[in-house]
Amino acid sequence: MEENVFPLPEVQDELKKYVLVQLYVEDKDHADIQDRLIKRSDLPSYVAVKSDGETVIKFVGYETKPNVRVSSFVSFLSDSFDAAAL
Repeated sequence: MEENVFPLPEVQDELKKYVLVQLYVEDKDHADIQDRLIKRSDLPSYVAVKSDGETVIKFVGYETKPNVRVSSFVSFLSDSFDAAAL
């Protein structure tokens, strides 16, 4: 996702609205954070979190069809930004 989807202009437009943070879940020291935010171990996993720590929306798993993957991820970013503003 980071190599093929994130660089696309429509994704970049949405990502500009966010503060991006990466959590490497392979590190067992972060398992509690993964459990709290995602409650699953599917990769890749993306979570929109408000500044107070509240989870807004999760995007979990990998779509194999490129056009569906991009449109789904853009919708996730747009929807989570709108939901966080409520």
